[in-house]
Amino acid sequence: MLSSWLYRLAAANRLSMAGLTEMNVQRRLGWLRDIDRFAPVELVENLAATVGKEFVECGAGTFMEWDIYLDNLTEKSRSGGSARWYLKAARPVGARVNPIPIQYCPECLRDPDPYFRKSWRMSFVTLCPSHDAQLQSTCHSCGTPFFYAATMHAQKVPAADVGLRHCLQCNADLSQSAPIRAPGSQLLRQMQAGLVDGLADGTATFPWMQTRTVKVLGFVEHLPRLLGQTRLGDELQRLSSISVDRPVKRLGGKLFDAADAVARAKLLQAAAWLLEDWPSRYETLRRAGGTPPRAAKRIVDGFNFP
Repeated sequence: MLSSWLYRLAAANRLSMAGLTEMNVQRRLGWLRDIDRFAPVELVENLAATVGKEFVECGAGTFMEWDIYLDNLTEKSRSGGSARWYLKAARPVGARVNPIPIQYCPECLRDPDPYFRKSWRMSFVTLCPSHDAQLQSTCHSCGTPFFYAATMHAQKVPAADVGLRHCLQCNADLSQSAPIRAPGSQLLRQMQAGLVDGLADGTATFPWMQTRTVKVLGFVEHLPRLLGQTRLGDELQRLSSISVDRPVKRLGGKLFDAADAVARAKLLQAAAWLLEDWPSRYETLRRAGGTPPRAAKRIVDGFNFP
């Protein structure tokens, strides 16, 4: 992500991140608006010229390209800092509820020059494909939700002993957290890879279908409501061996983003299983679960894949 790179540049030049960026745009930027999503084009252009990189290469660290395809599914707050599918990188000031924070892979953070991947901020990404491990979002030492230094300490010069991979609460090195091996589901891996790759051009490609990325995300977003019906969730487990537990069922009409990583992974597996043979598997599921035909028809017509 752009903020990871800016953090390292600031540390190398003994500047605050806010000071570094303001040198390049000659004005205050308002870091609380999420620099990775709302970086001015002027900033990216000037940074690219300063370090001798192409604009496209520097811009790849932002979410400008992905926002094109997510825009009609995002709900931005008036401050521009909140949207569906994006997990929080910075702790919101005055938030009434604790948001799901940014995720990380401990083994990726063991690199000599660690950085945060863009995909770690997406709620539909729950595992690291490089290490086959579940992404984590809390400190292994103090249990604090992890909001990383690149956004929380924008006004401070990075301390020599606190880097991107350190907990801001207790300074524990998050790269030392024990990896949590992900459940062995090939469907989950295929689902996640198809969605992430589909943000590049708006088309999600899976072994079972090719369709618009936002269409699949809309289906994933609907699943907590669909599977919140107890009998449907129970039948899903019987037919597919995918356990959609009570925390998922209690989500009701809330956003997919409100679930923790384990619950989101189960929902993604359920979505992949249903879409692998859509709508036949859903028809089998709804008959066993007792969903009325008229209600089922609305769902099938509403999600007319591919």
